[in-house]
Amino acid sequence: MNTVNVLGYKVCDTDYRELLIDLKGVIKSKERVSIISLNPNKVMLAEKNQMIKDILMGTKYLIPDGTGILWASRREEKELKNRITGISLFEEICLNSFEIGAKIFLLGSTALVVEKTQKALKEKYPAIEISGYMDGYFEDNDKTLDLINSSGANLLAVAMGSPKQELWIQENAKQLENINIFIGLGGAFDVISGQMKRAPKWMIKLGLEWLYRIARQPIARIKNLVTIFRFCKVVLTRKK
Repeated sequence: MNTVNVLGYKVCDTDYRELLIDLKGVIKSKERVSIISLNPNKVMLAEKNQMIKDILMGTKYLIPDGTGILWASRREEKELKNRITGISLFEEICLNSFEIGAKIFLLGSTALVVEKTQKALKEKYPAIEISGYMDGYFEDNDKTLDLINSSGANLLAVAMGSPKQELWIQENAKQLENINIFIGLGGAFDVISGQMKRAPKWMIKLGLEWLYRIARQPIARIKNLVTIFRFCKVVLTRKK
């Protein structure tokens, strides 16, 4: 898998199809990997949290989710080929789950949302194998680990938001011996379940999904807007 160094991080320089082929090989070889969507928020979070930075640095599949990451790669004259969003990659995995041998466990969000998510995925992708699901508000972590281990899943989709999902995966991955692929999905279950609308396709294509989110939830997203400005300052003042 080709990577491009962006702001000190090794970011996947590929497309969805090539990435799926790679993930099929991961499952076949029983390698254990994580997929993390890199965006300006995570970069700025890592600036303040060394543990998060170490996690990002040690991740094999760091995908360029935010348009800010593509912009940063252009500024460093190492332009990435494509933007790969976490939710779109997960949908591609679901669509091709039989082909790549993915058995999926859903973990995160509320009990209602995760249940609606698994139903929506089964309706949209009839060949998908969802081995189990659990909300993200569990109190007994050991019981949750046992549930995942006994499910037969080899891919764990965790939607707890950042940095909680990355930290949870880092802390518990060694106890989930059957999982080959860990993927953090933030609020993707809300979108997949229909609880929240995703941006129109034309905005996604133009890389304006972040603007749509701010317009929909201006108060909740104001911190993100501040983070984007801080990220831009870091990129513009960084020595090439």
